[in-house]
Amino acid sequence: MPTDSQQPQIVYQLAEPEDSNSQGPEVHLWDYVQIVLQRLPLALLVGSSVVVLAALYTWTRTPRFTSTAQLLVEPGQVNLTDLKDAIDPVVSTIGKREYMQTQANLLTSRPVAEAVIEKLSLLAVKDFRKAKDPVRELREIIKVMPVRNTQLIDISVEREDPGEAQRILHAVLAAYMNDSRARRLGVSEEGLDELRRKAEILRQKLATATGALQTFMVENDMVSFEKSQNVIMDRLRDLSKELTTLQPRRMALQAGVEAADAAIANGESVTSLPDVIDNLVVKDLKLELSRLGNEYSQLVQRLGENHPNLQATLTQIHTLQTKLAMEANAIVSSLRTQYQQAMVEERLLSEAIEAQQQEVYRFNQLTTEYDVLRRTADSIEGPYTTITRRIEEIDINRIGGQGENVFVVAKASLPSVKSWPSKAKHLLVGFILAGGLAVGLCFFLDYMDTTVKGETDVRRILRSKVLAAVPDMRQKGKGEGESDLVVMDNPRSHTAEAFRAMRTALAFSIPGERISSVVISSTLPSEGKSLTAINLAIAQAQSNKRTLLVDADMRKPRLHRVFKAKGKLGLSSLLSANGHELSDVIQKTPVENLDFIPCGPIPRNPAELLEDQRFKDCLLQFRENYDFVVFDSPPGFSLVDSLIIGKFTDGLLLVVRSFVTPKAAAQQFGTRLAEANVRLLGVAMNNVDIPRGGHYYGGYYYGGKKYAKYYREEDVTA
Repeated sequence: MPTDSQQPQIVYQLAEPEDSNSQGPEVHLWDYVQIVLQRLPLALLVGSSVVVLAALYTWTRTPRFTSTAQLLVEPGQVNLTDLKDAIDPVVSTIGKREYMQTQANLLTSRPVAEAVIEKLSLLAVKDFRKAKDPVRELREIIKVMPVRNTQLIDISVEREDPGEAQRILHAVLAAYMNDSRARRLGVSEEGLDELRRKAEILRQKLATATGALQTFMVENDMVSFEKSQNVIMDRLRDLSKELTTLQPRRMALQAGVEAADAAIANGESVTSLPDVIDNLVVKDLKLELSRLGNEYSQLVQRLGENHPNLQATLTQIHTLQTKLAMEANAIVSSLRTQYQQAMVEERLLSEAIEAQQQEVYRFNQLTTEYDVLRRTADSIEGPYTTITRRIEEIDINRIGGQGENVFVVAKASLPSVKSWPSKAKHLLVGFILAGGLAVGLCFFLDYMDTTVKGETDVRRILRSKVLAAVPDMRQKGKGEGESDLVVMDNPRSHTAEAFRAMRTALAFSIPGERISSVVISSTLPSEGKSLTAINLAIAQAQSNKRTLLVDADMRKPRLHRVFKAKGKLGLSSLLSANGHELSDVIQKTPVENLDFIPCGPIPRNPAELLEDQRFKDCLLQFRENYDFVVFDSPPGFSLVDSLIIGKFTDGLLLVVRSFVTPKAAAQQFGTRLAEANVRLLGVAMNNVDIPRGGHYYGGYYYGGKKYAKYYREEDVTA
């Protein structure tokens, strides 16, 4: 038999528990590979299915053909009429890229697509007839790609019928060039024809409106409406001015006549009237009469009253007085005549003003009609002038404006070789998609898996370390009756090496402190705690340590069946008040240095028995008589037995079954351990799946071709 130095060694890593501020273990690339390897059959199934579907899709598609063409688009346009500006760059060098991209977008614009559909009657084609938006359907099959660092644009159309692809591409080029020409002129041919039709309609309307306005002017005897309006207003203004001037004069004459009538009625002389006094003839007569009166007075004083010369002077005086009276009467008569004439003139002016006002009123009514006719003519004349000017500008530009700047370098080709599907490309994409989907599904399932899977989960959830990873003990062709004494019955197996690694790791789990007693527990049932307790005890016994295995699972014991216990006494008997001694319950096992205490009769109050002083006393006896004590306790998620035992031992070893133990349950159990001040020595990962090729799991390496023969049972010699 090989010596211990020849035994295969298991490479393992010990990790210190993480504190709350720890960032967790470094993730290795192999950890991601492990996620895929754990679900390799599913990944292969999904990947192969995708590849098969890709192949079926490729080989069942109807081939398509692509017609291609190439355009040259000059950013600058040629000016045919101005030699000085023969080349007129419309965009700078910096803006050429944006300009080319704009032209590429215009090739697939909706107006171009609509023109192509109308020209080729594509709505009769099945694909376009069934499409919700035929324009969008057409735009999607037109592929446009500006050639980098050039002024070229590649255009292609892919269809199942090569002739149809060529026709569509040719129509696209024609529609784009027509659209480009229309943008250059500012209007399309259809738009220009529409402008001409609109101009003709407006011309006829303008002629009708102008004729109606001219007829209105002739009927109302107007050469010019504005001049006629000015003449009428000037005449009314002049008449008003004359009336204003005449009225003060008439009132003055009326005052003179009324004063004369009053003087005559009072028997007074009219010579005292202001109008008579101010008369020059009257003034002269009064001066002459005054002179003759003075002369008569002098003659009377000198010659006496009866002198003949006085008579002649007196006769002259009477003659002058008669003339004065006659002149005064004539002035009054003239005043009366002037007054009558002034009244007639005032009446005539008033009548003339009233008539002129009526003319103004009539003209105002004509003004309304004139304004309507004038506005109608102006509203038609404005658009007509604008349209005719625009038509003239377009005609001038067409004759001598800017030249074409879009040229067809390569016409639409008639394809003879199919462009789709590409079998090699589709299969390559299928393989890539298959790999991505398979790997993604593995990672998704791993993410959705809420069970503890490896050392990373243990570090993160329990803040502890993995002491060993125990492989899956199930083998093909073997039933459930396989022995639980793996370390003894199959010492060269992966599982036996895992338990020996656990023994070594447990010895170094607490630096500077010797571990002599440990309680084995799990979160939930059926996670392998009893198996771990049995084989850990065997491994300790094989290291020449006097070891005691105690079945403390007083709920559902099973160690008595494994070791075929004799009698019914056990731990419960030792803890009861029946007075049994340690020697009464200890039984020997087939393993050297290993003794065994069965559970005994199942008590009603297991927790109370474990908390009793008798259990503490028993534990002292165990430590005095044995080098190492292993307790197999019930699952700790819902039972407190393991917590009670853990307080009196060096610590608890938690068994976690990979891909079975829920993370939430394990985390809650770890919290209960911390609250009960029970030291968690480490975690034993159970049911670890080891692939045939071997891999690195949680710090432990098993298998591989290098050790394939080394671990085979037939190589073990007696």
